[in-house]
Amino acid sequence: HQYEASKRWLDLIGVLQKKAAAVADQAARIALHGRVAQLFTEKFSNDAEAIKAYERILEIDPDHGPTLATLRDRYEKRRDWDKLIGVLRTRLGSIETWCNISPTSRGYLRFLEGFMAKAGVHCRKVQC
Repeated sequence: HQYEASKRWLDLIGVLQKKAAAVADQAARIALHGRVAQLFTEKFSNDAEAIKAYERILEIDPDHGPTLATLRDRYEKRRDWDKLIGVLRTRLGSIETWCNISPTSRGYLRFLEGFMAKAGVHCRKVQC
């Protein structure tokens, strides 16, 4: 892209955001917002704007695993506990939908339950 070649990152971000708003394909919209988040992170070290782009991905696909994992880390780093708990609730909900989970996932589920209990968020135990 011409803006990328000339290192006009804000112009490139603007074009990508407009494309994301105009395209109907969900996967393409997710990819465009992901690229915006990546540019804000890599070119500007702007976590706040990157987070907004990641949140737009969740508006498209609330269960988008890679985005949930990224936001979990970003919210924890920023100590944005309300948003972190929201992401953890979403992850817990998506894990609950399949009970043949791996031991690693089962450990992650137990971690989430413990974290949420410490944060004062009550959830039902998942039995598999």
